[in-house]
Amino acid sequence: MADDHYAVLGIHSHVAQNAIERAYRELAKKYHPDVNKDDLIATEKFREVQAAFDVLSDPYRRHEYDAERWVRIRQNKPREDYYTILGIHRLASLEEIYTAHAQLAGEYPEAGLSDDGLAREFRDILIAFEVLSDPVERNAYNDTTLSFKTTRTGVVRDPMECDYDDRSHALGPEIGRGIIVVLLALVLLCITLLKWLGK
Repeated sequence: MADDHYAVLGIHSHVAQNAIERAYRELAKKYHPDVNKDDLIATEKFREVQAAFDVLSDPYRRHEYDAERWVRIRQNKPREDYYTILGIHRLASLEEIYTAHAQLAGEYPEAGLSDDGLAREFRDILIAFEVLSDPVERNAYNDTTLSFKTTRTGVVRDPMECDYDDRSHALGPEIGRGIIVVLLALVLLCITLLKWLGK
């Protein structure tokens, strides 16, 4: 996402203040005009890094920025499902989400982000990570993205959205348990009838 202060500093939005300062010092040293004389790109990068740090280093300004940023993120949702973007399943742990993000983000060299297509892909990865790594945002996202379809018996979850290889789980664990209970009751009834007839 353009002008994303977290992306400029190469960090995610859940980091502590000391991580912001550490990322800033590292990038400021790398792009400082005294080190990169006559390099206009480095000078511009330094300005972006400084602007990002000015906002994120102040807790009050950071809080305001985060609120505005979430509005922008929701307006510019990625074209694909967040889980698909990160290449993980819906039941992935927080550790798996962090690992997938680190691997994917590492595939985008800084120089390549000037390409609009690559910048869009990187932004999508960042948004997917931001939503899925926050438990509250992830639950809200999951609640709004379940696919449903109507059948004769009512509304059930779309089998193609299941994370299981066995599509029989598509009807949900409650219905599956109900079927098992009915089958067990029928088996017990048959056994009882056979014993009664045999007497």
